[in-house]
Amino acid sequence: MKLVEQTQSLKVASSDPAFYTDLNRHFVCLLNSKTRLDRLEIYGEVNLPHVDSMSVLADLVPHLPKVIRTLSVTLPGGRPSITGIESFFAQISPEEGDNHPLSRLEHVYLSMQLPLQIALSPAELALPLARRLPSLELIAIAPHKGSQFAAPSHLGDPGGNGWEMGVDRVDVWKVNRGARWKIVPDEDRDQDQVATIVQLGNFASVNV
Repeated sequence: MKLVEQTQSLKVASSDPAFYTDLNRHFVCLLNSKTRLDRLEIYGEVNLPHVDSMSVLADLVPHLPKVIRTLSVTLPGGRPSITGIESFFAQISPEEGDNHPLSRLEHVYLSMQLPLQIALSPAELALPLARRLPSLELIAIAPHKGSQFAAPSHLGDPGGNGWEMGVDRVDVWKVNRGARWKIVPDEDRDQDQVATIVQLGNFASVNV
């Protein structure tokens, strides 16, 4: 446990299907409030045709360290749903801004099977992420085709670190922000952040 508390980067993979269906329980054992983890990479190495990957990720959010800056997730679920995406959004949309679970997250890389509507237009997932994660700078989404997995493509984030994504298609966006917060006239609350996304590239059929 001491090693996990002190480490700043962690890569996790397993050949056990049960590991991915119960990620939150495993990470409760690995991580605690003192963890200094800056970067987390999860790689799915099995086929789980009856699992919604985004629901698994939603369940994991409350157990992630708040200091995390880079999150790279490849999950093997083959039954995507809009409900799973809504659950994930609910986890990263706290009622109080000061209590955001991922307030420092800067880079997000998601590789998983998504609902058809989102797979055809991943920007519909990227923009809500940008609006809900206050420090987000870069988003990459690689929708899987069916439950198949492509060979990983080694790209790099702005910090010069490598990350892996399925190579059928990887869409990458930079997040641009206007005024950080605006006071709503005649109301005692803050308005949501003004965030837009700019696509940096669409990588298709990459050979590695």
